[in-house]
Amino acid sequence: MLDGVFAGVEGETPRFYPLRAPDDPDVAAVAETVSRRTQALWRKNGIGASDDGEAEDPLMRDTPWLAGLYAHAVRGRIATGPNTGKRLRTWGGSGESQDPEPSARRCANVDGFSVHANVSLPAHQRATLENLCRYMLRPPLAVERLERLPGGRLAYRMKTPWRDGTTHVIMSDDELVEKLVALVPAPRFHLVRYFGILASAAKQRPSIVPVPPPASHTESYGHRDSSEKEKPHARNYSWSQLMARIFAVDVLGCPRCGGRMRILAAIEDPSVARKILDCLGLPSRPPPVAPARGTDASKSPNCDGQAGHLR
Repeated sequence: MLDGVFAGVEGETPRFYPLRAPDDPDVAAVAETVSRRTQALWRKNGIGASDDGEAEDPLMRDTPWLAGLYAHAVRGRIATGPNTGKRLRTWGGSGESQDPEPSARRCANVDGFSVHANVSLPAHQRATLENLCRYMLRPPLAVERLERLPGGRLAYRMKTPWRDGTTHVIMSDDELVEKLVALVPAPRFHLVRYFGILASAAKQRPSIVPVPPPASHTESYGHRDSSEKEKPHARNYSWSQLMARIFAVDVLGCPRCGGRMRILAAIEDPSVARKILDCLGLPSRPPPVAPARGTDASKSPNCDGQAGHLR
């Protein structure tokens, strides 16, 4: 949201008036208002008030299995398998459900609704904005903190211990999959909504939207495809620009002379591609396909003893 308001006479460019930073009571008041009004809306639509009311929930009516995954995920419980309804196993903590007030400034929790208002981006700091967007778009888990235990279950190590001391969450393969599925948005559900002057249909929105940079604008790391120098800045980045922005790798820089490379042709014929790779001394054959981990092809009742050939 904006840290101020736009105001002005209709037909003129609105002027921005910054507001003071909110304090802890302001954020707590917002969280309390959101909680109260949301629960009132639920009661008005008959959602959650009784068993009959839950049937009126469109998500429960149209996709009950997905709704069940969501409900168990927010409670920290298992939704499928023989342990349905039980809490996920953890290491290092008391195992008790805790929902204390957050210790950070400008943060509040009210009946499960949380408001975090302690991050502010100064104007024109695009690099800081990009870092925040990357943080918001980070993967749901870090693979390097997921490990297989000797018993076959999975242990996921928290980046920082929870307030009750929990350091790891223990799950089976199926339980991990169901928690990942619970992160998938419901059908036709928008995760980001814009209000006020930022809404797409706001009349004065075009007057505050920044003008795109000129065609001579260069990307981060100082690299740009030579074939795009004379073209206006495209809305989407090319694959080489994305590689440079995300991985800090200039894929079009020659490792020998440091000059700029350009695409000459796209080789799609396998036989031609194999000849070129053989000439360059590079592998031209894909690695052999191995059987799935944790399975024995010779003991499988539906397998004739050769991996990949099923009856």
